[in-house]
Amino acid sequence: MDKNRISYNGYIIEANTHQLETKKWTLDITIYKNYGNKVVAKPFYSNNTFENKEDAINNCYIFGSNIIDGKITKCSLSENKSIW
Repeated sequence: MDKNRISYNGYIIEANTHQLETKKWTLDITIYKNYGNKVVAKPFYSNNTFENKEDAINNCYIFGSNIIDGKITKCSLSENKSIW
């Protein structure tokens, strides 16, 4: 699996972090679910930033797993909420 992707509870979490002009790193992810006949991708992002890429990627995975587990009420895989 790609180094910026992990498998979690039947989903794939992809870290899409990028560096801002401030030199901080963003918290941007895409969560994928394979339904056999189609793959659904849903992007999510947060206004949180991180000092380095490694911290941003690790927090992307935590953010994604919390969304999948239903721990972030403002973000849902079944609704049109993708901003935290």
